[in-house]
Amino acid sequence: MSGESNPDSVPQRFRSAPKPVRWTGAVTAIWLALILLIQISGVFAAPGSDAFPVQCSEDAQNCTRIASNPHRADGVEELLHNASPEALRSAVIAWVEDQPRTRIVFDDGTEFHAVFYTALMFFPDDFFFQTYCTEDDRAGLKLHSESRLGVGDLGVNDVRVAELVAHLDKIEFEPVDECIPDPVA
Repeated sequence: MSGESNPDSVPQRFRSAPKPVRWTGAVTAIWLALILLIQISGVFAAPGSDAFPVQCSEDAQNCTRIASNPHRADGVEELLHNASPEALRSAVIAWVEDQPRTRIVFDDGTEFHAVFYTALMFFPDDFFFQTYCTEDDRAGLKLHSESRLGVGDLGVNDVRVAELVAHLDKIEFEPVDECIPDPVA
């Protein structure tokens, strides 16, 4: 029996399938293997902490930052709104939760970290933000969006940050007379 081949075995059925079916199966298997490899690589490339990053790497083409040491995003250093930090924070979190293929990793009330996954290949992009009070009693927002893998992001992080900024600009926040920082959790 060891010399006989089983006509119902998977390799036998694969070889006897029509060519388009074999190609589709092979391409699907390769795609799934690549996604698995990307996900495993993404775990090893994850940031060492959920703390807001200090800066993007010099000349990085996979990072957009609105904060001190701005990167891309037209060099904007901060976003200011006449709102409470809590209202601004809630608006950003609601926007993040509305985005497809997104997972919130960490949120302690002062630090926030989410992971966005790109379509088709599911590359992980880390997204951080912080809210704070400014000296003129407005709520400030710092953003940092960076791809974990590769040297470029095809502009995805820049677009993500621009879409969030546009979303926040459309919101009419309840004005505040005095900015009171979010309580530390």
